[in-house]
Amino acid sequence: MEDKFECSMCGNCCKTIGKADPDKLTEWDKKLMKEAELIEEKKGGVNTYPLVSIYPEGTEGLYLFEWEYKRIKRIAEEKGIKIKLIPSWAVYDLKSNKTLISNWCLEGEICPFLEDNKCSIYKNRPIECKRYPLRIFLDAENRLRSEFRDCQNSGSEKFLPDNKEEGIFEGNSFTKYLKKMNDYYGEVFLYACQQYKNKEYTHGTVKAMIQHNVIKAAVGYPMKFLLKRIENSEKVSIFDFLIEKGRLPKEMYKNNIKNAENCVWAKNELKKWGILSE
Repeated sequence: MEDKFECSMCGNCCKTIGKADPDKLTEWDKKLMKEAELIEEKKGGVNTYPLVSIYPEGTEGLYLFEWEYKRIKRIAEEKGIKIKLIPSWAVYDLKSNKTLISNWCLEGEICPFLEDNKCSIYKNRPIECKRYPLRIFLDAENRLRSEFRDCQNSGSEKFLPDNKEEGIFEGNSFTKYLKKMNDYYGEVFLYACQQYKNKEYTHGTVKAMIQHNVIKAAVGYPMKFLLKRIENSEKVSIFDFLIEKGRLPKEMYKNNIKNAENCVWAKNELKKWGILSE
């Protein structure tokens, strides 16, 4: 039998999307909580980057991009399911005095769309679910890294020495490592790469808005003061803001989302890396 990642449909990942029972914390949970504590500490300092964390990523619920937030909200209303969606990352614009939201969290420990231990919105589930249990990202030193969620079928031991929780892609083993990961995870690996590209798209959009003087981002402000202004300000999606300003044609935005949903950006990147064939 070919060695491939396969979801066992145990439903455990759907039951631990938010805060976990302290007595049942995995090493991954402890790591995320430590990261959250560091973010909270930074909130007592000064922000050095336009996008700031309003709620620590990964600790309050399911991470959602702007287009996913709208879809999940619509589906919940259609199904009559009560959910709580909270802004996760945002940039404060000093020109308009508005908070521009880039990401949201579906708050809660157990996913509200879990029914009879199965996902009731499987075809419309967020990419955070699709890429589970694999995450690919850039660290503070701009190195491409991987993290494996605590899943019984994660297969992390196949890629990381000494069963470490995280890996770093660097040196001559870069392409070989990614090919091996693609062979084992398949579509999950593709979604993990696309999530990375989605974040790149969001951050790139903020950078372009600043460069073209569309917004004046609050940078270098005491975080406690900035978070207070954010709390009391009007909040709007970054992309809705750009469309309203006439800086982003609706058709272009729709096409971008279509590319994101179909993993076009990830496929193109993997072709450049030699992971996928033309």
